[in-house]
Amino acid sequence: MLSWPIQLAICWAGPAGAAEILKHPKELQSLVDRVPLAPPELGSDILIRIATSGKVMDRTWKMEMLEDSFQLAGHAAFPIRIVGAVPQARSTDSDIGVLWAALDEKLDALSLRCRIVHVMLGLDACSLSARNGSPKPFPLVPAKQRARYPWVRKSPPAPFVMPRRFG
Repeated sequence: MLSWPIQLAICWAGPAGAAEILKHPKELQSLVDRVPLAPPELGSDILIRIATSGKVMDRTWKMEMLEDSFQLAGHAAFPIRIVGAVPQARSTDSDIGVLWAALDEKLDALSLRCRIVHVMLGLDACSLSARNGSPKPFPLVPAKQRARYPWVRKSPPAPFVMPRRFG
C-alpha cells in the first residue's frame, strides 16, 4: 500500500511521472516525504545524508534533493556557526556553551549550504570536465583598471589569505 503523498504525486504527475516516482526505494521516499515535518536544519541535513548515502542511484533525484536541501538550509535558525570567545566557554553550563555544542554538528545555514555545494560539485565534476575541459578561471583586474581604482589592489600571496583551512 502506497502512502497518501505518493498516491497524490502519482495522480498529479500522470502515468509518465508515476513510473519515475515508483522507481525510488520506498524507505527513502518515505523519509523524503516526511522531511517538511522536521525543523529546517534537520530536514536539510536528512536530505544531504540521503543524497550522499549511496542508496540513491538516480542522479536527477539526488540533484532535486540537494536543491530542496539548499532551500531548507536558508531557513535555519542560525545563519552562521556560533563559537565562544574562549575555550572555557565550551562548558554546557552557559547558554553559549549549549549553543556551541549544538552547532558543532554543523547545522547552521552556512555550513549546510557549504556541504550541499561540495556534494553538488562532486556530482557535476564529470559534466563540468566533459563540457569545457576545465572551468574558466576568475578574470583578473587589468593593470589600467587597478590604477584607475586605488581600492582594487593586487591580492596578497596565498599563505597570507588563508593561513588555515576552514571546514
